[in-house]
Amino acid sequence: MVSVIVPVYNVAPYLSACLQSIAAQTERDLEVILVNDGSTDASGKICEEWIKMDSRFKVLHQENQGPSVARNIAIENAKGDFYVFVDSDDLLHPKMIETMLGHIGNNDIASCNMLEGEDCKWPEESQWEAKAYDSQQAIEMMLYQKHFNCSASGKLFRNTVFSYLRYRPGTTYEDLDLTYKLFAQATGSIILTNQPLYFYRKRKGSILHTYSKSRLDVLDVVEGIEQYYSQHPKLSAAARDRRFAANYNIFGISSYCDVPAEVAEQCWEQVKRLRGEILRNPKSRLKNKLGALVSYLGQNITSKITKIIYQ
Repeated sequence: MVSVIVPVYNVAPYLSACLQSIAAQTERDLEVILVNDGSTDASGKICEEWIKMDSRFKVLHQENQGPSVARNIAIENAKGDFYVFVDSDDLLHPKMIETMLGHIGNNDIASCNMLEGEDCKWPEESQWEAKAYDSQQAIEMMLYQKHFNCSASGKLFRNTVFSYLRYRPGTTYEDLDLTYKLFAQATGSIILTNQPLYFYRKRKGSILHTYSKSRLDVLDVVEGIEQYYSQHPKLSAAARDRRFAANYNIFGISSYCDVPAEVAEQCWEQVKRLRGEILRNPKSRLKNKLGALVSYLGQNITSKITKIIYQ
């Protein structure tokens, strides 16, 4: 059985479509755990309606504590051999879970491509591929932001990878904080298919598309990743690359948002510390290399250029 875990918070306009995409899965052996995280709109009522319509659905209600706590509570109550995490405004391809189960075999994690946008239109059937990577390869690609993303969504996890790992409460970047550890915990290969089976809805109110103080959490998370892999012969460079990307991004945002001056200055210091290595590293993506190159023009000019690009 697969446990589908859905934290829910104030997404009433999108929630029914999300839950319908789960109910319509061709793989029928599911339990769907909805965690109503203190919603103040009609989301809680919609959850209650679904548990009456489909016996596979259950709902847990809690005061608002954030998606990490919601996921952790669902994990504690989950009975499935596998977990799928779904954001409550997103959609699943009808064959997502069936396809991922077909790919995972005796391995612990399978991942698929995502579609992104405001409206979902699944591509026509094609000759999709699935490739296997060892955990180190997968972590390296994820840190370099190539092929694998850090999102919990769009993945199928065997429950054993969560044997002692949980999402850290209180951070906006709970996926970035944990997914590389889940990959490291996995036995066998990590499977990646290029078939888009998950639709990530981009909307103006989404956490990652607005600025708030919580967005600065990423700086703490990437510092932890660099420390975690500081002695690793192959992943230390990838960890520093990811830290550069996050610090450059926050520095860029500071050119037009109210980022505290001391935080912007700290980000700039990290950019200067890491930019030479980024330019020399053949695995760093072009976006990072361009940012590193621009930074040599100086702090003020870099700030002006990033403001033009980011806005």
